Amino acid sequence: MRVLGDAPDPAIVRPTGMSITRTVTGAPSLLAGSANAGAFVRWWFAHRIGARDTADVLAEIAELGPEPSGLTVLPYLAGRQTPRPDRRVDVRLLDEDGREVDAKARAIPLLARAMLEGTALHARWMLDEQSRIAGPPAGPLRILGGPGGGNRPWMDIKAQVYPMNARLTTASEPVASGAALLAASRAGRLPGEAPVLAGVTLSREPGDPYRKMYERFVAAAAGSPDGEGE
Repeated sequence: MRVLGDAPDPAIVRPTGMSITRTVTGAPSLLAGSANAGAFVRWWFAHRIGARDTADVLAEIAELGPEPSGLTVLPYLAGRQTPRPDRRVDVRLLDEDGREVDAKARAIPLLARAMLEGTALHARWMLDEQSRIAGPPAGPLRILGGPGGGNRPWMDIKAQVYPMNARLTTASEPVASGAALLAASRAGRLPGEAPVLAGVTLSREPGDPYRKMYERFVAAAAGSPDGEGE
Protein backbone atom coordinates (compact mmCIF):
# COMPACT_ATOMS: atom_id res chain seq x y z
CA MET A 1 0.00 0.00 0.00
CA ARG A 2 1.35 3.41 -1.04
CA VAL A 3 -0.01 6.66 0.43
CA LEU A 4 0.05 9.31 -2.30
CA GLY A 5 -0.14 13.06 -2.63
CA ASP A 6 -2.43 12.88 -5.67
CA ALA A 7 -4.65 10.11 -6.99
CA PRO A 8 -3.19 8.39 -10.09
CA ASP A 9 -5.00 8.06 -13.40
CA PRO A 10 -7.49 5.15 -13.05
CA ALA A 11 -6.87 4.19 -16.68
CA ILE A 12 -3.23 3.48 -15.83
CA VAL A 13 -4.02 1.60 -12.62
CA ARG A 14 -6.89 -0.56 -13.87
CA PRO A 15 -4.86 -2.99 -16.06
CA THR A 16 -2.49 -3.74 -13.16
CA GLY A 17 -5.17 -5.22 -10.89
CA MET A 18 -4.39 -2.64 -8.21
CA SER A 19 -6.96 -0.41 -6.50
CA ILE A 20 -7.13 3.30 -5.79
CA THR A 21 -8.45 3.83 -2.29
CA ARG A 22 -8.13 6.33 0.56
CA THR A 23 -6.61 6.33 4.01
CA VAL A 24 -8.61 7.17 7.13
CA THR A 25 -7.42 10.79 6.78
CA GLY A 26 -8.68 10.98 3.20
CA ALA A 27 -5.32 10.79 1.41
CA PRO A 28 -5.34 8.78 -1.83
CA SER A 29 -3.49 5.45 -1.76
CA LEU A 30 -2.58 2.70 -4.18
CA LEU A 31 -3.24 -0.86 -3.02
CA ALA A 32 -1.77 -4.04 -4.52
CA GLY A 33 -2.43 -7.49 -3.13
CA SER A 34 -1.45 -11.12 -3.33
CA ALA A 35 -4.27 -12.75 -1.42
CA ASN A 36 -2.88 -16.29 -1.76
CA ALA A 37 0.66 -15.67 -0.48
CA GLY A 38 0.08 -17.05 3.01
CA ALA A 39 -2.03 -19.90 1.65
CA PHE A 40 0.75 -20.73 -0.79
CA VAL A 41 3.34 -20.99 1.99
CA ARG A 42 1.03 -23.23 4.01
CA TRP A 43 0.31 -25.37 0.93
CA TRP A 44 4.03 -25.79 0.23
CA PHE A 45 4.81 -26.99 3.74
CA ALA A 46 1.79 -29.28 3.67
CA HIS A 47 2.57 -30.89 0.30
CA ARG A 48 6.23 -30.40 -0.62
CA ILE A 49 8.29 -31.45 2.40
CA GLY A 50 7.09 -35.03 2.78
CA ALA A 51 6.98 -36.23 6.36
CA ARG A 52 9.39 -33.54 7.55
CA ASP A 53 8.39 -31.21 10.38
CA THR A 54 7.89 -27.61 9.26
CA ALA A 55 9.91 -26.21 12.18
CA ASP A 56 12.86 -28.47 11.31
CA VAL A 57 12.79 -27.34 7.67
CA LEU A 58 12.66 -23.68 8.71
CA ALA A 59 15.66 -24.22 11.00
CA GLU A 60 17.59 -25.77 8.10
CA ILE A 61 16.67 -22.84 5.84
CA ALA A 62 18.19 -20.50 8.43
CA GLU A 63 21.42 -22.53 8.30
CA LEU A 64 21.77 -22.14 4.52
CA GLY A 65 23.17 -18.63 4.81
CA PRO A 66 22.14 -15.43 3.00
CA GLU A 67 23.00 -16.50 -0.55
CA PRO A 68 20.10 -16.65 -3.04
CA SER A 69 19.01 -20.16 -3.99
CA GLY A 70 19.22 -19.48 -7.73
CA LEU A 71 15.89 -21.25 -8.27
CA THR A 72 12.78 -19.42 -9.44
CA VAL A 73 9.45 -20.29 -7.83
CA LEU A 74 6.30 -18.71 -9.28
CA PRO A 75 3.99 -18.61 -6.22
CA TYR A 76 0.65 -18.66 -8.00
CA LEU A 77 -1.54 -21.17 -6.23
CA ALA A 78 -4.75 -19.70 -7.69
CA GLY A 79 -3.72 -17.35 -10.47
CA ARG A 80 -2.28 -13.86 -10.09
CA GLN A 81 -4.19 -10.77 -8.99
CA THR A 82 -1.53 -8.11 -9.63
CA PRO A 83 0.61 -6.54 -11.08
CA ARG A 84 -0.28 -8.43 -14.26
CA PRO A 85 -3.59 -10.20 -13.58
CA ASP A 86 -3.81 -13.71 -14.99
CA ARG A 87 -6.05 -16.51 -13.72
CA ARG A 88 -4.19 -19.12 -15.78
CA VAL A 89 -0.76 -18.93 -14.15
CA ASP A 90 0.26 -21.71 -11.79
CA VAL A 91 3.03 -22.79 -9.44
CA ARG A 92 6.30 -23.40 -11.29
CA LEU A 93 9.86 -24.28 -10.24
CA LEU A 94 12.64 -23.22 -12.66
CA ASP A 95 16.43 -23.32 -12.73
CA GLU A 96 18.71 -20.42 -13.70
CA ASP A 97 18.15 -21.17 -17.40
CA GLY A 98 14.39 -21.15 -17.08
CA ARG A 99 13.99 -24.93 -17.31
CA GLU A 100 11.55 -26.87 -15.18
CA VAL A 101 13.19 -28.46 -12.14
CA ASP A 102 12.54 -31.93 -10.79
CA ALA A 103 11.83 -31.16 -7.15
CA LYS A 104 12.89 -34.67 -6.11
CA ALA A 105 16.44 -33.91 -7.24
CA ARG A 106 16.88 -30.93 -4.90
CA ALA A 107 17.19 -30.71 -1.12
CA ILE A 108 13.97 -29.87 0.72
CA PRO A 109 15.43 -26.88 2.67
CA LEU A 110 16.80 -25.35 -0.55
CA LEU A 111 13.45 -25.74 -2.28
CA ALA A 112 11.66 -24.24 0.73
CA ARG A 113 14.02 -21.26 0.64
CA ALA A 114 13.30 -20.81 -3.07
CA MET A 115 9.58 -20.89 -2.28
CA LEU A 116 9.94 -18.10 0.30
CA GLU A 117 12.09 -16.16 -2.17
CA GLY A 118 9.34 -16.49 -4.77
CA THR A 119 6.75 -14.84 -2.52
CA ALA A 120 9.16 -12.00 -1.73
CA LEU A 121 10.17 -11.53 -5.38
CA HIS A 122 6.51 -11.25 -6.35
CA ALA A 123 6.06 -8.54 -3.69
CA ARG A 124 9.07 -6.71 -5.15
CA TRP A 125 7.41 -6.87 -8.57
CA MET A 126 4.29 -5.25 -7.09
CA LEU A 127 6.47 -2.59 -5.47
CA ASP A 128 8.21 -1.85 -8.77
CA GLU A 129 4.93 -1.52 -10.63
CA GLN A 130 3.59 0.82 -7.96
CA SER A 131 6.77 2.90 -8.35
CA ARG A 132 6.21 3.07 -12.10
CA ILE A 133 2.78 4.58 -11.45
CA ALA A 134 3.41 6.65 -8.34
CA GLY A 135 7.15 7.31 -8.28
CA PRO A 136 9.91 5.93 -6.02
CA PRO A 137 8.76 5.02 -2.50
CA ALA A 138 10.06 6.72 0.62
CA GLY A 139 11.65 4.19 2.94
CA PRO A 140 11.57 2.22 5.01
CA LEU A 141 9.18 -0.38 3.66
CA ARG A 142 6.89 -1.41 6.53
CA ILE A 143 5.98 -5.08 6.73
CA LEU A 144 2.87 -6.05 8.70
CA GLY A 145 4.12 -9.49 9.62
CA GLY A 146 1.31 -10.74 11.82
CA PRO A 147 1.68 -14.52 12.37
CA GLY A 148 4.05 -14.70 9.38
CA GLY A 149 6.40 -12.28 11.14
CA GLY A 150 7.53 -15.14 13.36
CA ASN A 151 8.89 -16.97 10.31
CA ARG A 152 12.39 -15.51 10.63
CA PRO A 153 13.87 -17.11 7.48
CA TRP A 154 11.01 -15.60 5.46
CA MET A 155 11.49 -12.15 7.02
CA ASP A 156 15.28 -12.33 6.51
CA ILE A 157 14.72 -13.20 2.85
CA LYS A 158 12.32 -10.28 2.46
CA ALA A 159 14.98 -7.95 3.86
CA GLN A 160 17.47 -9.08 1.19
CA VAL A 161 15.03 -9.23 -1.73
CA TYR A 162 13.67 -5.68 -1.41
CA PRO A 163 16.00 -2.98 -2.80
CA MET A 164 15.37 -0.75 0.23
CA ASN A 165 15.38 -0.95 4.01
CA ALA A 166 12.43 -2.73 5.59
CA ARG A 167 10.90 -2.53 9.06
CA LEU A 168 8.90 -5.41 10.51
CA THR A 169 5.89 -4.53 12.66
CA THR A 170 6.11 -6.88 15.63
CA ALA A 171 2.49 -6.69 16.84
CA SER A 172 0.91 -10.15 16.61
CA GLU A 173 -2.32 -8.62 15.26
CA PRO A 174 -1.16 -5.45 13.48
CA VAL A 175 -4.46 -4.64 11.76
CA ALA A 176 -6.51 -4.95 14.97
CA SER A 177 -3.84 -3.11 16.97
CA GLY A 178 -3.73 -0.30 14.42
CA ALA A 179 -7.51 0.01 14.50
CA ALA A 180 -7.41 0.22 18.31
CA LEU A 181 -4.80 3.00 18.18
CA LEU A 182 -6.90 4.89 15.64
CA ALA A 183 -10.03 4.56 17.79
CA ALA A 184 -8.16 5.72 20.89
CA SER A 185 -6.76 8.71 19.00
CA ARG A 186 -10.16 9.75 17.65
CA ALA A 187 -11.66 9.40 21.14
CA GLY A 188 -9.08 11.83 22.48
CA ARG A 189 -7.37 9.20 24.64
CA LEU A 190 -3.90 9.79 23.14
CA PRO A 191 -2.04 13.09 23.57
CA GLY A 192 -0.57 14.50 20.39
CA GLU A 193 -0.06 12.25 17.40
CA ALA A 194 -1.04 8.59 17.69
CA PRO A 195 2.01 6.33 18.13
CA VAL A 196 3.00 3.89 15.44
CA LEU A 197 3.06 0.17 16.15
CA ALA A 198 6.29 -1.22 17.53
CA GLY A 199 8.68 -2.77 15.05
CA VAL A 200 12.27 -3.73 14.29
CA THR A 201 14.48 -2.83 11.34
CA LEU A 202 15.44 -5.92 9.34
CA SER A 203 19.17 -6.14 8.65
CA ARG A 204 20.23 -6.50 5.02
CA GLU A 205 23.45 -6.80 3.08
CA PRO A 206 24.55 -3.75 1.04
CA GLY A 207 23.73 -3.63 -2.64
CA ASP A 208 21.10 -5.72 -4.40
CA PRO A 209 21.99 -9.42 -4.09
CA TYR A 210 18.70 -10.53 -5.67
CA ARG A 211 18.79 -8.32 -8.75
CA LYS A 212 19.54 -11.11 -11.25
CA MET A 213 17.05 -13.48 -9.64
CA TYR A 214 14.44 -10.75 -9.70
CA GLU A 215 14.97 -10.14 -13.42
CA ARG A 216 14.60 -13.88 -14.10
CA PHE A 217 11.50 -14.01 -11.91
CA VAL A 218 9.74 -11.19 -13.77
CA ALA A 219 10.70 -12.65 -17.16
CA ALA A 220 9.27 -16.04 -16.18
CA ALA A 221 6.15 -14.58 -14.56
CA ALA A 222 5.50 -12.36 -17.57
CA GLY A 223 5.86 -15.36 -19.87
CA SER A 224 8.83 -14.09 -21.84
CA PRO A 225 10.76 -17.01 -23.39
CA ASP A 226 13.87 -14.97 -24.08
CA GLY A 227 14.39 -13.81 -20.49
CA GLU A 228 14.09 -10.16 -21.48
CA GLY A 229 10.60 -9.55 -20.05
CA GLU A 230 7.87 -7.85 -22.01
